[in-house]
Amino acid sequence: EATVLIQADQTVTISMVGPILLNLLSDLELERKKSERVYLMCDALISSLKTRFGGFYKHFSIETDNCKVKINTNANTSCLYGDPIFLMSAVVDGRFKFQWINDCTLLSDLTKTNIISTIKQCLIEASIKLNSQNKFDNADVEIITEEARSDDSNSPSSDKEKKKVYFQL
Repeated sequence: EATVLIQADQTVTISMVGPILLNLLSDLELERKKSERVYLMCDALISSLKTRFGGFYKHFSIETDNCKVKINTNANTSCLYGDPIFLMSAVVDGRFKFQWINDCTLLSDLTKTNIISTIKQCLIEASIKLNSQNKFDNADVEIITEEARSDDSNSPSSDKEKKKVYFQL
């Protein structure tokens, strides 16, 4: 089901990464405890998830170094998933919000509270950064407008000549 959702043409996929990764790990941990027959398979899948997406799981204080099945770490992409964008994008998606964290049975209440606070702080910092960047962009527009006004006093007087000067390559 997760791969079908991720491959959809009309869906924003980055917001699905976090909930899917957390849910997969939670389900595998639950299945591993249920049956001895699937224990080794679940262990291998859990080790693979933790190796590949360890950066993401570290946000939740999930230990990634204690994998029982050793996976080739030459192609380790773990650090790529440590970016908080995978947390923030799921929270701002109306389908998930904070529900995917609150529903996770793998996490303690304290961990849930801490990660929610961390995500809120990241969102605030990103908003401040975007807002300040927007102010700089507006300042650039004002400077350009002022320069254009000062150039107008030096530019030719007729409209035809102005167009020629402004649109000449």
